[in-house]
Amino acid sequence: MPEWNVPGYTELKALGSGGFGEVLLARHDASGVLVAIKYLRHELLADPGFVGMFRGEAAVLASLENPNIVRLYEYVESPSGAAIVMELINGVSLHEILAHQGSTAPEAALVVLQGSLLGLAAAHQRGIVHRDYKPANVLVNGDGVSKLTDFGLAARTGDYPVPAGTLMYVAPEQIAGAAASPAGDVYSATATFYECLTGRPPFSGESAELLRQHRAEPVPLDQVPAPLRPLVTAGLANDPQRRPADATTFVTELQTAASGAYGKAWEKRGRSHLAEAALLLAALWPSGAPPAVQGTTVHLITRLRHIAPVKAAIAAGAVIAVAAAGTALAASEGHGPRLPSHPPAAVHPVPLQTTTTTPTTTTTTPTVTPPTQTSPAAPQPPQITSVQTYTQGVYVYFKIYYADSDNDAEGFGFVGVNGSGWAEEQHPFSSPSYGTAGPGWIEYPFNQECGTPQAYDSYVEAWIYDTEGTDSQSVVIHLVCTS
Repeated sequence: MPEWNVPGYTELKALGSGGFGEVLLARHDASGVLVAIKYLRHELLADPGFVGMFRGEAAVLASLENPNIVRLYEYVESPSGAAIVMELINGVSLHEILAHQGSTAPEAALVVLQGSLLGLAAAHQRGIVHRDYKPANVLVNGDGVSKLTDFGLAARTGDYPVPAGTLMYVAPEQIAGAAASPAGDVYSATATFYECLTGRPPFSGESAELLRQHRAEPVPLDQVPAPLRPLVTAGLANDPQRRPADATTFVTELQTAASGAYGKAWEKRGRSHLAEAALLLAALWPSGAPPAVQGTTVHLITRLRHIAPVKAAIAAGAVIAVAAAGTALAASEGHGPRLPSHPPAAVHPVPLQTTTTTPTTTTTTPTVTPPTQTSPAAPQPPQITSVQTYTQGVYVYFKIYYADSDNDAEGFGFVGVNGSGWAEEQHPFSSPSYGTAGPGWIEYPFNQECGTPQAYDSYVEAWIYDTEGTDSQSVVIHLVCTS
């Protein structure tokens, strides 16, 4: 359990954990509404990079109002902790459904893809790219409605974030370090759609082979229903220029193909299939099985009653309220219960940062000045140029490439989880602990228990330092096991 708790909520049980921290089921004391609270790991509070990423995820959720995206109730930040309070989806992840039944009916796969594309379209229209669409980040409730979650790797369209993602589903250009693009989300959504149809991702293998297939191989279509092959081929095109430009374009193509292949009732049938799959796994639901499925057999699909989520009180530009000391409010008028109702606190707005700049043109008049004696150029810190990750055995390795114009880079450091728990370390290149160093690169393993039931994802922040004690920019690396 976290060392600090959001005031006004009673925590009921842990739902899971990840690189940032824990997710808990909680009840809002004033209204009785059940919520999911995602806490930032206490050790990360002192690191502005991790706090910024966590706050950024909340800001993204705050800026999106769509029935196919998990909604933000509030973001709370104080000197003691930080937390995202979110809508609770009483259901299971698509990953759990696929693990249980292998694949879905074509209509159910189409419903998942349509819901995801509608959610992604809302994000794309706000200039946001999800960058980590996969079955584990799609939640399906008892009505067969799918919702998109986990915007922890999201970036602005056109930005150049650190290459990251889940290799089974990631677009090849995203891992190569290209600018964030909606076409990357289209690729990942289609890869998940492919797994729904066939019971497996489109490509498999070790990291290097997997990346090669994503970049160069045509997607195998023999197990894909013939009417849906054009959709899969378009969405999984190796070249992003050959894919639908964004989710809005792709969802129109999907609806046309679905109606032509499966008739006008395809969506109703698909949602019924998904609801049945979610209800069969009701024991895994965050708040437990609904009354209709507390026996050993499910005989019919019950429409569950859901509390209408409140609207976050977010000003234009996705501004969220952060408490300087205490808690902050981010809820306003809406149908159903109000969430939350805390005493007022001193707050300041935190905007979702953008990197868009307006080009400017300047005109200068040449002047002649007498020569002056110049000082030597100031030493330049090392610069990280790219990052790669791959899985070998139980380990996820990161490999950092860097440039060093002064040729005085001395070592590397990181803060994150290693085999012994939370750690902050620095190692010289001459003795890189468990790592390996070469000219312009450093490689280091993290034990993520890959290939075992205990496998988990995490994050690490890393940097290069030189003989002057000057650090490069730091990068946050997503450590994910791949098969």
